[in-house]
Amino acid sequence: GDGTAGGGWSTAGGGGGGDWASGNGSSWNPSTSGQGWGWQNGYSSSGGSSSSGWGKSKGKGKSKEKGPRPPFVPFSEKKWIKSDGKEIDLHKEIMSLESAHDLIEIVGEFVCEFAVFHASAALHRLAKCQDHAEVKKDERLRWLASKATRELVKYDKQKKPQTISKIVWSVAKLDLGMHKLVARVCEEALLKLPEFEPQQLVNMMWGFATMRTDDRPMLDTVAGQFSGRVAELGHLGLSNLAWSVAKLSVRNRWLVDELSGECLAHIQDMNGQNIANCSWAFAVLRVAAVPLFDAVAKKMTAHAGEYAQQNLTNTAWAFAKVQLKRPEMMAAISAGLRERAADMPAQGLANAVWAFATLNIRDNALMEVVRGQLLPRMGRFQLQNVMNSTWAFAKLSCADAELMGQFGDEISRRIAGLAGGDLTMAAWAFATAEHNDQRVMDTLSWEIMKKLPDMIYQDLSNVVWAYAKLGINNHELFDAISFEVIKKISEFEPQNLAITAWAYASANLPKQRLFEALAEESQKKINRFDPQCCANLLHAFGKLTLANEKLVEAVGAQVVKSVDRFKTLELCNVAWGIAKMMLPASETMEAVAQAFIAKVQDMNPQDLSRTSWSFATARIKQEKLMDEISWEVMAKIDLFGNQDLSNTAWAFAKLGVSNAMMMGAIGKRMRTMVRDLIPQDLANTAWAFATLGLPDSDLMDELLAEVIAKINDFATQNLSNTAWAFAKLGLWNERLMETIAHAAVRKIRSFDAQGLANLKWSYAVLGFTSAKLSDAVLGAALDKIDAQEFGIQELANVAWSFDVTGDATRLRTFLQAAIPRFVAVDGFSDAAACTDLANIAQLHGARAAGSEKLEAEFRSRFCRPLVAALQQCADGADGRELTVAVEALEEVVKRIGLTNFGFFFVREAMSELGFKVASQGEAPPAWAKEARAMAREHMEEWRIPGTENILVVVSYEVWYQGKSLSKELTLVPSSFAEGVHDEVKAMLRPVDARGWSCESYSERVALLELLEAAREEFGDECVPELSGWVRLYHSHHTSVTGIGIFCQFRRLVPGVKIEIEFDSAWYTWAGEPRQFTALSDKEESLFYYS
Repeated sequence: GDGTAGGGWSTAGGGGGGDWASGNGSSWNPSTSGQGWGWQNGYSSSGGSSSSGWGKSKGKGKSKEKGPRPPFVPFSEKKWIKSDGKEIDLHKEIMSLESAHDLIEIVGEFVCEFAVFHASAALHRLAKCQDHAEVKKDERLRWLASKATRELVKYDKQKKPQTISKIVWSVAKLDLGMHKLVARVCEEALLKLPEFEPQQLVNMMWGFATMRTDDRPMLDTVAGQFSGRVAELGHLGLSNLAWSVAKLSVRNRWLVDELSGECLAHIQDMNGQNIANCSWAFAVLRVAAVPLFDAVAKKMTAHAGEYAQQNLTNTAWAFAKVQLKRPEMMAAISAGLRERAADMPAQGLANAVWAFATLNIRDNALMEVVRGQLLPRMGRFQLQNVMNSTWAFAKLSCADAELMGQFGDEISRRIAGLAGGDLTMAAWAFATAEHNDQRVMDTLSWEIMKKLPDMIYQDLSNVVWAYAKLGINNHELFDAISFEVIKKISEFEPQNLAITAWAYASANLPKQRLFEALAEESQKKINRFDPQCCANLLHAFGKLTLANEKLVEAVGAQVVKSVDRFKTLELCNVAWGIAKMMLPASETMEAVAQAFIAKVQDMNPQDLSRTSWSFATARIKQEKLMDEISWEVMAKIDLFGNQDLSNTAWAFAKLGVSNAMMMGAIGKRMRTMVRDLIPQDLANTAWAFATLGLPDSDLMDELLAEVIAKINDFATQNLSNTAWAFAKLGLWNERLMETIAHAAVRKIRSFDAQGLANLKWSYAVLGFTSAKLSDAVLGAALDKIDAQEFGIQELANVAWSFDVTGDATRLRTFLQAAIPRFVAVDGFSDAAACTDLANIAQLHGARAAGSEKLEAEFRSRFCRPLVAALQQCADGADGRELTVAVEALEEVVKRIGLTNFGFFFVREAMSELGFKVASQGEAPPAWAKEARAMAREHMEEWRIPGTENILVVVSYEVWYQGKSLSKELTLVPSSFAEGVHDEVKAMLRPVDARGWSCESYSERVALLELLEAAREEFGDECVPELSGWVRLYHSHHTSVTGIGIFCQFRRLVPGVKIEIEFDSAWYTWAGEPRQFTALSDKEESLFYYS
């Protein structure tokens, strides 16, 4: 959308007349002869003169003399007799005539007798006549030009610069196309150049420009004569010289500098045409002479109403070309053009709106006036003007459906005449105006494919951009263009590389060869990539998840170097693209994070949301950035849309950044817009609050109702995430889980392994059973195991879910496939999954293939090393101090990664460590019955196991030097043991594989309180000498942390024996079997809920 150059329809005139004209002749090439008479043609002469032939001549070449030569008559004595017998003063007659017709008659009678001054004067006068175009085809005019040249070259001894410049200027002005003739005159001019006056040189340059001379050495020689003499020119000469220099592309820096300075000095003397000429010239030369253009703007603003529309349009075009935006001047030009719009030619209208569009100045009044002219006259416009006008309307977002519809009709009607660039501009205009006429776009695509080989790289990138912008996924067109792009990839500029990548990404077409070529070429030109190109390129590769490590490294380095120049949206796209590709780019992301921190107060809600989402997806936890974002979210919470809130909450949860204040604000805001949330946002919001452990009950109630209403639109991942979220928060709702179950059964084959496992886990946690859902999950899981799509953790979670709900039949069926698969993929690397499956296999799947290996690997990899470390901590057989033994235990625990032995193996481990515990299947001791009752009374109902819901019932009796201290069964919940001194707390150090503090575990609190009571009763030194027993009932089987506490206690107090009993809180409510809610397998209509 570059517009037509200002000189295309209005060009500057030269010395004699000063009028603008367009030179339509062919290029001046000395090897190409002009048509008509050559400069050597001879003529017969009756009067005779020193400058004319006297005999007859046939054709070209020298004439042959016949008879004696006529006597010479001086011109001062010569009588000029017309055919009617009237004697005239020839020179005076020539200079007085103003009609080209009258002049050509004189030429016809006397041309053969003309001397050089007669011929050059007549030629010059003809060129200045208003009606010279009417005699342009008269052969006598060409005779005159040939005569003037012949007389100058052959007989004129003085060869005055004025005569030479007149001939060149006149031949150019008359558009005779006699290039060889002018070339011969120029040979003479080069010999006399030092004698030329500056204005005569200007006339020569104007002639060369009008005739499109391409003799570069000669042009440079003539231009060189202006050195130090430009100041001698008046404002008209400066204007014409500027126009000529621009037309001829003479880019001598010294000349351009002198010209700009002198034009600035004479700006007040210039009229509208002069100003337009100068502006146009410097724009064509791409010289943004700001002082000159500012002076032009000032004068144009003051006098725009006095200037012709052509001058206004060309000046606007010039400012647009050099990208100098002067709103006051453009407003004045707009006012002037609106008054003259009805009389403006098509190209004038097109260039005017093109200039405003290029400068991104939307003048609604002007656009409305031009639209009024464009719609009724579009069919009569040249196609290029139609294209430029529509492009401008599209760029300024002024193109309505009526205008674009008519444009589409014109394109379809005249499409055969469109070149590749025109087709590109048309597609671009439709895309920018967001006008998708399928018929027109199909027609365009067919024509584009025909002309693809002729299209340049810019056309290719803009075409795919246009079709991608309109959402037209024309595979045939995109395929054809991809091959052309690969062939011409070396020509692509950074912007085109980025645009092309963006377009194919938007169309979701991951053409491997194309993107490899784009990546390779981008790396070569990476130093020329600006922020927008970097952002678009990374965004495109990220959107298609085409991970290209070398590209990310190259673009990342460019981002780091120029990160201060990136706009917020560009930073967002960089972070988002890298995050989607899941490639390491820590240095780049850190630089982007710092840039975000500096701009965070200027970021809008979408920017804040996308930024947090990107860093979360990339799993980069930048504490300072997330903190700054959280404050901005709270400050701008009322401006957030539902999706931005949902994504922000998801991001903070994904990174594990728990900001209760921000999440509270998000929850409060989202309660008012839950009805607008799409299924994915509903699921993500619930997931986020659940992951952070923030049960906003009011929000979850709103989400629950909306999930039920929109359940049919939920994707499988949304279903599993929603179920998981409510389970994680322990929010029990039968209607919700029944609705999700029915929807999941319908889509069960679309679930991935993680989705199936999370779904089944959620129902087990909340205590819901559904035979229909269980059958569906089992069938889908077995199919995915056969297809080798089930991961280690998913195998363990599904098995655990069947086990917890007491679904022994389906569990055994599942284990027959799950255990061999687990062993085959060497699932022993996941300590938690291996623990669950090994314990379940011991209870239910001993006959499954691979069970023996599973048990053997679990014992050798986890149980034995950990029991050995615990034993060293408990008895100190190796002689190490307790603190050293605990540190060694911590190292082993973190290396192995085990958090508990599991319900089955924990009894074996405790027994091996010397603690008294009933064997698996053995009846618990009598005291445990009372302890269980106390625990049930305290909990009131079954609760999801967690630190706050797992408790200990303890009793003990200890002796010291004949004194005793005892406690009946007492319930001890988790706490921080506020009544215990710090030095006592330091005696029992909790150790956990996850790095958690675990200081509030109820078993630790119970033993700390015992030690505190004993020290208070018997003295601080009593601990090693204590004897007796401790009984602990644990409502959930003890973790590795708890066993470590027991071992440390035994090391400190070896004389006190520990007896332990426990249940698994997932299976029982302190010994009573857990109750489950069976969901109805009959699906009800959801119409009521919607």
